[in-house]
Amino acid sequence: MKAVTLVRGDKRSKRAEVKGITCESKTENSVFSKKNKGVEMMDNNAQNSQEVQAVDFEKIIETPEFKALTSRKTKFMTPYIIVFLVAFFMLPILTGYTKVLNSNAIGLINWTWIYAFSMFVLTWVFSTIYTKKASSFDKEAEEIIEKHILK
Repeated sequence: MKAVTLVRGDKRSKRAEVKGITCESKTENSVFSKKNKGVEMMDNNAQNSQEVQAVDFEKIIETPEFKALTSRKTKFMTPYIIVFLVAFFMLPILTGYTKVLNSNAIGLINWTWIYAFSMFVLTWVFSTIYTKKASSFDKEAEEIIEKHILK
């Protein structure tokens, strides 16, 4: 397997020395090393090889698979963002301009406090939903990398 240097269209990253983080990837026998302005991905068996292929991220961004992935992510996240922002901004509007949340709900606790604490619950629920869905996005991203970079 060839050692591959991922470059963001900036040729300066090709001459940067490997500095920073090294971690094992999910693919077998691969190591990722973070560079100053790029990422170097090498096969463990080819680490001593001088053969390096530059890959431009801008080309990957233009692929139909990547565009479809970003479109699916946007379609998935947009409704959650809208619901959260509406719920978030309704609290100051309802407490500042109406008396809807002023009545007591449980003992001396009024609806304003319940609404405010429900925002924490909403945040955790949305975070859990996104975390579970993100694993499928990650798998698709790995497939795009394998298809366009690890040929």
